[in-house]
Formats: sequence, structure tokens, C-alpha cells
Amino acid sequence: MFSKEEAATGKQAFWTALGRYMQPVPGADGEPKKWMNYETGIAGLHLRIFLQNKAAFAGIEIADAKSEPGARLLAALMDTLPLLQRHTEQEWDWISVENRPPNSLFRGTALYGKSPIVPTNWPELIAFFKKNLLAMDAYWADAGVAFE
Repeated sequence: MFSKEEAATGKQAFWTALGRYMQPVPGADGEPKKWMNYETGIAGLHLRIFLQNKAAFAGIEIADAKSEPGARLLAALMDTLPLLQRHTEQEWDWISVENRPPNSLFRGTALYGKSPIVPTNWPELIAFFKKNLLAMDAYWADAGVAFE
């Protein structure tokens, strides 16, 4: 078991390592990306990666799916699901994730049982995040106009 301080330090070290690893990786358009703070440019729609407990998540989050703008984003997401599947090479599910904003919806994938506090887990976590960040970026390059 890790203390709160050890956990915070371990998570920070992991995010720093992931950021350094991803920094030179170009996006689908060949341009540099801010992978750790990916911006879609669409209010209420986020391409997310995050950690909770011993789980890693990657996916698309609609901030307030019950609002009118959120419903439009949800419709656009549903219309572009075949494109998402093509880029992710898997079918993403709706995932119930604790501590997310109320009325938000998250469609994505998860890797369970890997803590970022344990450095031997980093290669698998980094591979998971890299694969999914690149897939989401390629999807966004193709499907982003559907959300405007």
C-alpha cells in the first residue's frame, strides 16, 4: 500500500513520462499535438485519457449529454461510430466512470489492474494511452467536421 504522498508522486512521474514520450509523436495530420491536453475545439466534447484507482481510460466524453448541445454531439458521435471503430480497431462501449461530471457520457475503452504508481506497469499503460490517443486523433481528423 502506498501513502497519499507516494501515490501523488508516482502518478505525477507517470504523467511526466507519458508526456515526454508522446511529445515528439506527430498527429494524424503530421503536425505536433498537445497530447496531454487534446483540444477538439468543440465545447462540451473531449477526447480524454485519465486514471482512476487501478484503471486507465481512453475515450470520448460528452460533458452534458442532457442539454440540447450535448444531444447534438451525441447524435454526431452515433453517426460517426463506424469511423471510430475503424480507427480504434475495436468497438468502444459506454463506460460508467466514477467522479465524472454529472450528465456526462463516456464512450471508450479501459485497462484495469495497472497502477501508475508501480513503474513496471508504465510500459503497458503508455502503450495503451499511445494506441488510443493516436486512434482518437485519426478519428477526429476524419470525423471532426461532423461535430461542427
